[in-house]
Amino acid sequence: MNERVIIEIRDLKKYFPITGGLLKHTVGYIKAVDGVNLTIQQGETLGLVGESGCGKSTLGRCILRLIEPTQGQILFHGEDLMKLTPAQMRNEREHLQIIFQDPYASLNPKMTVEEIVSEPLRIQKKGTQAEIAARTKELLRLVGMQESATERYPHEFSGGQRQRVGVARAFATDSDLILMDEPFSALDPLTREELQDEIVKLQKEYQKTIVFVTHDMDEAIKCADKICFIQNGTVIQFDKTEEILRHPANDYVEKFVGKNRLWGNPKYIHASDIMCKEPYTLSKDRTVIQALQVMRQNAINSIFITEGKSRGFLGIVWLEDLSK
Repeated sequence: MNERVIIEIRDLKKYFPITGGLLKHTVGYIKAVDGVNLTIQQGETLGLVGESGCGKSTLGRCILRLIEPTQGQILFHGEDLMKLTPAQMRNEREHLQIIFQDPYASLNPKMTVEEIVSEPLRIQKKGTQAEIAARTKELLRLVGMQESATERYPHEFSGGQRQRVGVARAFATDSDLILMDEPFSALDPLTREELQDEIVKLQKEYQKTIVFVTHDMDEAIKCADKICFIQNGTVIQFDKTEEILRHPANDYVEKFVGKNRLWGNPKYIHASDIMCKEPYTLSKDRTVIQALQVMRQNAINSIFITEGKSRGFLGIVWLEDLSK
C-alpha cells in the first residue's frame, strides 16, 4: 500500500433490505453503495458529488462505519476497519471526525461552546485543563469566532456560527480524516462562501485529509483536489477536478458539470484551450487590401504572414495597424 494513501476502499457495498408481506420478509434490496473502489491520499480533499439519493452520504458514513457496510474493505493506514470490534473502533474515532449537515442537531444544546469544542480533547486527555482551555480558544479564533463565544450556548448563534463551532470541534484533535456531510447546504450564499474559504485555508494550513460530500458542483470545484461522481451507488468518474472539467465521463457528469464550467474557473484554463489551432495565413506578396478583406470576411483581428511554398512564418499583421 502506498504510504501516502490514507484510505483505500475495496468493493464496498451497503444494501438496505426491502420488506413486504405480513411476516415482513425481505423481498429486495436498495443498493445505496454498490461495489465502490476508491483511494484517498494523505492531505487531499476528495469531493463526493452526485444528485440527491445517489448514495454519496451513505458512502461517506460507511467509510467511518457510522453506517455498517454490508461487505467490502476499508483500509485505514493499511488496517481493515471492517475487522475491528466496537471497542477497537471506538479507539479509532480519535483519528476520524465528522462535520454534520445540520449544525444545531449535532451540538448539545445543554453545553456551552467551550464544553462542545473541548469535549474531544477532554475525552482523549489531550493535555491539562489549562492547555485544553487555551487550545479551545485558539480553535475558535481559527474559525473566526470571538473569545466571548465560549460561555454561550448553541441556540444563541446563527446557523453559520453554529457550523463554525462544528468545524472547530472537528479540528480539535489530531484527526487524520474529516468527513464533511453537506456542511453548508442549509446556509445562505454569503455565509456558505465564507465557510468554504475557511475550510480551504484550514486544510492547507493543517494538511488534513477531508472527504467532502456535496451536490453543489461549484463548491466541489472550490474545495476539492479530486472529485468522485456517484450515480446509483456506484462510482462513474473519479479524477482530478481539472480532468473532470475537461473530460466528463458520460452525459450524467457532463450535465452535472455544465458546458461552461471550465471557463468560469481560470486556474484550470491552459493556453492550449484558447489558442487558435488553424490560424489564417497570407503570403507576403499579397496587398494590404487583400489582408483587410480576409480579416473582415473571417471576423478576425490578425493574420499570419508567410513566405514561399513552405509557408515559413514571417510575422503577424494586426487589423488595428492596417486601419490607421
